[in-house]
Amino acid sequence: MNEIKYPYKPKILTYLLVTLGFAVAGGILSKVALANTQGVILNRFIELSAKNTTIFYWCLVVAAAIFVVIGIIGIYSALTSKNEIILTETGFSVPERLIGNNIITVNFSDISRIAPITVHGQNMLVIQHDENNVTIQQSVMPNKQAYDEVVHIITTKTQSFKG
Repeated sequence: MNEIKYPYKPKILTYLLVTLGFAVAGGILSKVALANTQGVILNRFIELSAKNTTIFYWCLVVAAAIFVVIGIIGIYSALTSKNEIILTETGFSVPERLIGNNIITVNFSDISRIAPITVHGQNMLVIQHDENNVTIQQSVMPNKQAYDEVVHIITTKTQSFKG
């Protein structure tokens, strides 16, 4: 088997929509904070005065702004990332995280457990090996077929190395 490569990077549309959503939410919350004259009761448990409610709204604006910055970093990563999964005869290489350039190389013989999992409809392959865990997410693969091929190759090769 020669090297087989699959692109492994975030989908830009997801980051664009999330970033836009938080930007809109931050804009609306800032207008609410600027015009606030009333207190608020949260879950019939926490009562805030008008001043404290305004502070609370501004904290939400800051949180939204932080998520916008994270979204912009994600967009940049999606545009510039050259990350890929590389499968070889003896192992594979995968990015440590979606954002960043650290690559982890795992030998099939070092894998102790493979667990396909689904979390809220998102398919992932969790691979335990000598040094740590690696998770391969379907959502950042080009398509479901590519994900299924990677899962099949890793599973088959790991079983053949375990004998």
